[in-house]
Amino acid sequence: MTVMWSTCSFGGHLLNFMNKYLHGSIFTNNYYEGIAGGFSTVFGAKLYSTFGMRTSFILSFSLALIGGSMVYLLESGKVDLPMFFLSQFDGHAKHQKYLAINYLVPKFTLLAKLGV
Repeated sequence: MTVMWSTCSFGGHLLNFMNKYLHGSIFTNNYYEGIAGGFSTVFGAKLYSTFGMRTSFILSFSLALIGGSMVYLLESGKVDLPMFFLSQFDGHAKHQKYLAINYLVPKFTLLAKLGV
């Protein structure tokens, strides 16, 4: 339990600290983190009481892993977004990629924060 508590605490503080360095508006990122905190408070207790401790921790850490990995891959440029997704944004190719990353990073930050 101490390891899980330390992991969750570190993940939450790291997401709050790195928020200002992520793509997108700092205000949008903060709004999504607040929404994730509200959802996790409401649904976390239901998840814990329904599935038990082991399954709920596996699900939540899986969400945090997926969200954090996608934020890392998008921020580092290791993943290429498909053209059909980029075509939804106006502008030339480089500007479309920038707008797409600004759109996706807060969503995956929400997923990571929800898991943490």
